[in-house]
Amino acid sequence: MSEIEWKNEYSIGVEEIDFEHRIFVKIIRKIENAIQKESSERKVERLIQELIKYASFHFQSEENIMMDIKYANIVDHKKQHEQLLTRLQLVLLEIEIGQHNIATLPVFLIDWFRNHTLEEDKKLSSFILSV
Repeated sequence: MSEIEWKNEYSIGVEEIDFEHRIFVKIIRKIENAIQKESSERKVERLIQELIKYASFHFQSEENIMMDIKYANIVDHKKQHEQLLTRLQLVLLEIEIGQHNIATLPVFLIDWFRNHTLEEDKKLSSFILSV
């Protein structure tokens, strides 16, 4: 299983966003740990719900920053946020009906976080720091 820890490479140089990303990583770690320890499905579901709620908050926070600075790529960036939240809701439904292989979830979450942070959030950071 691919584990995630906060690394300096994830820092985008915007204190508020970096702080929120650290919490995002901690929640992914909690999901990883629960799956590794073979916790109950209910425990994993609750952690996914926690991630959905936190991601919703974080995405709103990030999108507010984008609106304030008139970020040109806000529509595409916001779409990626919405796609993750939709995917996580789908995972919850799949777990509920016994159709999801929960072991694949941490890899998906880690890949999504890394790709989104290192690509999209770095672009946002460059724009913020240039304003």
